[in-house]
Amino acid sequence: MPDPIFGPTPGSRPDLTPAVRVFRNARPCDANTCGQAAVATVLAHFGVEPWSRAELSDGAAIDLVSERFAPDVPFGLGTSGPRVVAALRHFGLDVELVHSGVVGHRTRRALRALEDALGRGVPVPVCVDDGLLGGQPWAAHWAVATAIEDGRITLGNAGTRTLSLERFVESWRCRHLPWPHHHCAVVAAG
Repeated sequence: MPDPIFGPTPGSRPDLTPAVRVFRNARPCDANTCGQAAVATVLAHFGVEPWSRAELSDGAAIDLVSERFAPDVPFGLGTSGPRVVAALRHFGLDVELVHSGVVGHRTRRALRALEDALGRGVPVPVCVDDGLLGGQPWAAHWAVATAIEDGRITLGNAGTRTLSLERFVESWRCRHLPWPHHHCAVVAAG
């Protein structure tokens, strides 16, 4: 186990997962605020106040995003990709919405954008089929990708934390949603 002050012990493998604070929508009233939790996570990463404050609770962070950017999918079913983009742009971040297109012909491009951002240490909101990850069947969820390495991806605010890239790409397809959510990620440059 690495020493918190001096780092990894000689001969041990360092933890390559970046330290990212990931806000979780865990309160009963937060049923469909995973998009707001993802926005708060990215804002905290880029040092945007008050999300970058260590004492800010997950619920308070979500509430602050929701004041201006509440879930926008009809019937309270969650948050669209364009809404996540609008929230991050409102707070001054340069962001891009990527997805695989109508028939999935841009899947590799979306994956490269995700890998590039994670390589820079930037957390990335990704829309996944939660049912394929052990959650509610046919439910979409905004998880936050925090690392990718050795054919595995790490997700925050998700039931399955680390999974194979193959399993992730299948759940990221969101086969039950309209095509702009297929392999959808919101990539921030800062």
